[in-house]
Amino acid sequence: MNRKILLTAILLVASLPKAAGATGSTTKLVADTKGNKVVLIWNHSGPYIGYNIYRKGSGGKYTKLNPAPIRTVTSCRTIQRIISPGTPDWEKLHSLSIKPCSIPDIIQNDTLKRKMLLALAYTGMYRIARVIGIGYIDPHPGIGNTYSYALTGVLRGGSETHFLDSVTVTVGSPVVPPAPTHVEAYPGDNKVMVRWTPVENATGYIVERRTGAGSYVRVNEAMMMTKCTETPFGQPLPDSSKLCFTDHLRWSGSEPDSHNVDGVWVKGPFNGITYQYRVRAVTILGNNGSPSSPVSATPVDSTPPQAPEDIHVTTVGESLRVSWEKIEQDINYHKELQGISGYRLYRYTSAEDTNGVFVATVPQPAGSTTMQVTYLDNTPGLGSPHGDRVYYYRIVTVDNNGNKSTYSAPVNGIVKDITPPDPPTNIEAVGYTDYIVVHWRKPHAPDVAGYQIYRGICSDTLIKNERRIVYPLHLIATVDDADSLVYADHGLPKGSPLCYRYAVRAIDKSQNVSDTANTYCEKLRERVAPPPPEIIGLKARNKAVLVQWVSAPVQDLFGFVVERKDSSGSWVRVSPELHFPDKPTCADIQANSIWAPDTVYSFLDTGVVAKVEYTYRVRGADFDGNIGEPSTEVSTYTYDFKHPMRPLITSVTSTGTGIRLQWEPLFSPSEHEGFVVFRSKSSHGPFYQISGLIKGSAFIDKNVIHGQTFWYKVQLIDKSGNRSVPSPARYGQLP
Repeated sequence: MNRKILLTAILLVASLPKAAGATGSTTKLVADTKGNKVVLIWNHSGPYIGYNIYRKGSGGKYTKLNPAPIRTVTSCRTIQRIISPGTPDWEKLHSLSIKPCSIPDIIQNDTLKRKMLLALAYTGMYRIARVIGIGYIDPHPGIGNTYSYALTGVLRGGSETHFLDSVTVTVGSPVVPPAPTHVEAYPGDNKVMVRWTPVENATGYIVERRTGAGSYVRVNEAMMMTKCTETPFGQPLPDSSKLCFTDHLRWSGSEPDSHNVDGVWVKGPFNGITYQYRVRAVTILGNNGSPSSPVSATPVDSTPPQAPEDIHVTTVGESLRVSWEKIEQDINYHKELQGISGYRLYRYTSAEDTNGVFVATVPQPAGSTTMQVTYLDNTPGLGSPHGDRVYYYRIVTVDNNGNKSTYSAPVNGIVKDITPPDPPTNIEAVGYTDYIVVHWRKPHAPDVAGYQIYRGICSDTLIKNERRIVYPLHLIATVDDADSLVYADHGLPKGSPLCYRYAVRAIDKSQNVSDTANTYCEKLRERVAPPPPEIIGLKARNKAVLVQWVSAPVQDLFGFVVERKDSSGSWVRVSPELHFPDKPTCADIQANSIWAPDTVYSFLDTGVVAKVEYTYRVRGADFDGNIGEPSTEVSTYTYDFKHPMRPLITSVTSTGTGIRLQWEPLFSPSEHEGFVVFRSKSSHGPFYQISGLIKGSAFIDKNVIHGQTFWYKVQLIDKSGNRSVPSPARYGQLP
């Protein structure tokens, strides 16, 4: 069955008695004539199981026409004789997939279809009315005669009521209904509601419209009308007795559609176009009355457009690009026939914020190929140098009639913080034996999230004496706590002599990384004083003693302390005072010791007197002020400068324990203080003192290597401390 017709019929039937001119529970009898036939239809009302029809002529008495009460016809054969194929009633039922013989069952059991059948009966389908039991045909009246017809109801038990209603008809002379009066038109959104006062004896109405001076076309499919209590825009109507019809635009999906009315395809009404309407009354047998006076109305678009849904917000630097799908329909998913004007864009600081900021009006893109709407919100101050900022956008669609959609759902976007934080300050490092501790001061930026620690070599490289290339810094660690300002670098090679450069960068919550304001150089510091040096020579000079020594090549060797004592037994420092740096920097200590392994250090002690025996010792000191243990004590005797005779080595022989030297002159206790022996690995030197003062004419060198050739010299020291010229060199070897 055609569902649209069914629903329309149900809506119309709700007011059928009133539409026929009756009110409340009053039964209304309607008559029409054509040729020598009179058709009677009435509305069923009250507790009646059937009806009787009475007729009288002018001045006569009423005579009952039906031998038995008029009731619903149950015989299929009789029904087929009443609604025969090809009649309008049969065609209508066939279009609705209703078989005529099913009418009795429908009347008893199917409320929806029963209402539809009643609607058809009341709007001229008198054959259907006869089968239902609310219609009668008087086939024998004479043409030109005037008759009065009366209707009674038959109650359960067989008793009959008084006349329920009556009507007068002149056979063959149908009364053309008058033109409806008090016609009104109320515009709506793609619709117009037309109202008028009901016409006596009318069973239906035809509503026609036109534009300008064009021809009228019928716009209503069903002729039965209902009553309205409010305008299309919802305003209450003071008079509820009028009948009404709403002419509205049909839709097929989102596009306007047409509907067929009496063989003509009708479109509209459309907003913004002025239409004229008129109404005709129609009798049972389809006799049309005169048209009413025309009334005009212009439909007005009042339906809001859809709000944007597919909204995207993307970050563009410190701006936000908002994009959404172009809106072309209203909230009913119908095409906005008069178009969209544009969009109002609002920005909020949270999804719950109701006090948004109006950003811009964005026009609707022209053309059918552009389906995307975009707007770049580059309002100054969207971004922040101290953290990301989240914004929410809502959009309102505005059509060309000023109708506004609801606010779209909020969609957020993030303006990333692209400003690096300030770098950490006061970077310093402290070296320990196995690691270096770096510390710094937190920058003032409130969004600092952590730090990156970098390390390189604290030096540079000279390329072809033209340019210097600084060693690069490499990331070695990340600290993810803004308040952690210390890092211990345990990733250094054990005992590394290199000086390391450290830098620290700050990271904010948006992963922006600061520059490095400064770097700091530091090295591993063993915190151990230098080992004792070794004195290799005490050479008496004129009123002075030259102290010579060697030391292990310690990297952080800063200097030496030379101490002396005489017969009093007290040690005194005779070398200049060492002025240690308050805080030795990495640059002060080279990666390679400036002291070569074979460097001979010396100090000339001029604070001595002649002919006195002195004892010396030497201590090493590092940059941190640590002074080591003293060297082995070595003694010497001072003298007045006067060369004694030059000694001569007479023999160099090997023994089981070393190399034995013998020289002349022989030792004389009255003339000589003693002899001193020097040794070298080469005849050209340098020669180093290997003995103390020898009071004799022989010496065994036990600190020799088998197979190694050594060269020796001997020097004489007389009673005055004067030293002779060293003897000519002689060599020897321990097999």
